[in-house]
Amino acid sequence: MNSEGGKPGNVLTVNGNYTGNNGLMTFNATLGGDNSPTDKMNVKGDTQGNSRMSKMHAA
Repeated sequence: MNSEGGKPGNVLTVNGNYTGNNGLMTFNATLGGDNSPTDKMNVKGDTQGNSRMSKMHAA
């Protein structure tokens, strides 16, 4: 997943299980308070494996 260059607030929903295979996910976030907009990922099943995550500051 890479939403680089976009605005924060995107949601990736996995309607089953998620297996991380050492991939990289880049999320946009406004670096402010607890209620600042950010991208997020919802997994409705089980998770396993490893994934790396990075954040991109969205102005």
